[in-house]
Amino acid sequence: MTVIRRQAAVSRWSLSWIFGWIIILANPSLGSAAEWSVWGGQIVEEDQTALRANLGWGTEISYHFLLQRKFEMAPKIGLTFGSPVMSISSLSVLRNSDGQLIPGDYVYGQCCGIGNTFGTEFRYALLQVDRLHLAVRGEVAFLTDYSGTQGNEEQTTLGARVGAGAALNYSVYHELNLIAGADLISDTYFQPVVSLLPILVRGGIEFMLDESIAIFAISRFGPGFTIFGPGVVDLNATLGAGFSVDGFVGIAYRFGAKEDLRFGSSDHMRIPDQPSDVGITDSL
Repeated sequence: MTVIRRQAAVSRWSLSWIFGWIIILANPSLGSAAEWSVWGGQIVEEDQTALRANLGWGTEISYHFLLQRKFEMAPKIGLTFGSPVMSISSLSVLRNSDGQLIPGDYVYGQCCGIGNTFGTEFRYALLQVDRLHLAVRGEVAFLTDYSGTQGNEEQTTLGARVGAGAALNYSVYHELNLIAGADLISDTYFQPVVSLLPILVRGGIEFMLDESIAIFAISRFGPGFTIFGPGVVDLNATLGAGFSVDGFVGIAYRFGAKEDLRFGSSDHMRIPDQPSDVGITDSL
């Protein structure tokens, strides 16, 4: 009987927890919405900036500021550990119609090693419906790869990135953002020419520790394509296909945030300063 009662109690607790979340999601009036996001469609406000740092497939630090009323820029620098495009099928460029190997330098299912990213992201606030924010996002960057590509001798290879997509966030309540979006990215390395084309769907969460600090976890995945240029093998450009996956965690700090005392923080218990006795003495 004790086990049965314990299971019943756990079931009631689980149902209460689920029912509570349903009420929160269905009734936005129960709490205030989050005021900012570094990954969603909600850009920083005027007179505010944000610093974002994340670690995952690579490391990045970016600084977000408002360039115009709806346009945010975020210059960034990063250290990359390879490409999110994996399991590239390059067999079509390795053998001729007779099954013999073709002379040349090849990508055996991989591209790129340790390198740097120097560029900027931008977001344009497109739409807000209640707690839902949607923005168009983009990215341009200069790329370096210090380990060489396509199986060449180790050398520094240069490249460029152009990306576009959409960013969306839904403020569940003041401390939590649900993140979604999509990215189409083109990374092109030169000498020899290799273009990586991942198509990534993004999802994750942002959790606000207070008005200034947020932590986040983001994952991205989708199909990926690689175009091998004529410098790779003695053929015309050839397309390979595979799968792309990326993920990272990090922290963001917002500068210029206004203090908002809300239930759950230690400040809401703060005792206000008492009036000075000087004024009372003077009046007597």
